[in-house]
Amino acid sequence: MAGKDTFARKVLVATSIIVLVVSATLILIYARTFFLLLFGGMLLGVFLRAIASWLSRKIKFLPTGLSLAFVILFLIGLITLSIILIAPTVGEQFQAIRDAVPESIAQVERWLRGFEFGQQVLEQLRGAFDELAVEQEQIAEAAGILSSTLGVLADILIIFVIGIFFAADPYLYRDGIVSLFPPSQRQRLNEVIHTSYRFLSLWLLGKFFTMAVVGILSGIGLAIMGVPMAIGLAFIAFLLDFIPNIGPIISAIPAMLIAFLVSPAHALYVALLFFVVQSIESYIFVPLIYKKTVSISPVMTLMSIVFFGIITGLLGIILATPIVVVFKVLIDELYIKDYLQGGGKKNLMVTEV
Repeated sequence: MAGKDTFARKVLVATSIIVLVVSATLILIYARTFFLLLFGGMLLGVFLRAIASWLSRKIKFLPTGLSLAFVILFLIGLITLSIILIAPTVGEQFQAIRDAVPESIAQVERWLRGFEFGQQVLEQLRGAFDELAVEQEQIAEAAGILSSTLGVLADILIIFVIGIFFAADPYLYRDGIVSLFPPSQRQRLNEVIHTSYRFLSLWLLGKFFTMAVVGILSGIGLAIMGVPMAIGLAFIAFLLDFIPNIGPIISAIPAMLIAFLVSPAHALYVALLFFVVQSIESYIFVPLIYKKTVSISPVMTLMSIVFFGIITGLLGIILATPIVVVFKVLIDELYIKDYLQGGGKKNLMVTEV
């Protein structure tokens, strides 16, 4: 009789786990935008808190709360100043880039028609171009909706508000999550959360630094080559560098097309410039960053971008890599160290976030 009760209890537990996993999966699928916005806000909060903590360590008499307020006001002022001084120039160049790209594509097509291999390439791409032309109206309509409605602005505002609240008091949310688990597991969970924060903050700071390096080097190189709209193209390279693997390739395409208006040789030089800049980032700066944070293989990064892009769209593509950073830390700490190796770092000192 006892054996039957034990078997029934195991079946009940297994069924409950399956139901919970299926329910959680369905919630994640149908509310994926909400969770991505929540994660984006937490990501911003981690970034703000990391800068504020660094500033407090450098200036001993400045408390973390006051340094956080200073960082937020500084960023708001920097964004406002950029909008006033830089945004008009960048906006004009973005418009010029958009107007120049069709002319550049036509010029590339005329140049390719002068060669036999070029004619073969154009014939192979004709089907793809025709398909894009058919969907052009739908794409333009979707882009218009994204740019003209309040949806994007509302998402940015939500991320900004969540980020500020999270950065102001991360312990409140950490303690809320920890309290859901048994007391015997709370210390270890605190350690894992702190480790995730530490690696993610270091990755964010390092990534922002490499983005700035890519933008500056690209802008200088394009300006030296005499490529039109160098500032706008460099700003595109800066923004898209947040997306590994795919972002740099996408940012190089408009730069090459604009350079082709000068000459085909300029387009080749621009391709070489972007290759050199990405090599400097990949072989000099990225290894330095990964010495202090998690190392993610390029294949894993690319597959995560594709996966999140398919199920969540543009926002998933942008947030794919930091999501993988967090998942990798959780797998390393909870599965490899605690389960496979039989115990985590029991005496880890949890420092201030």
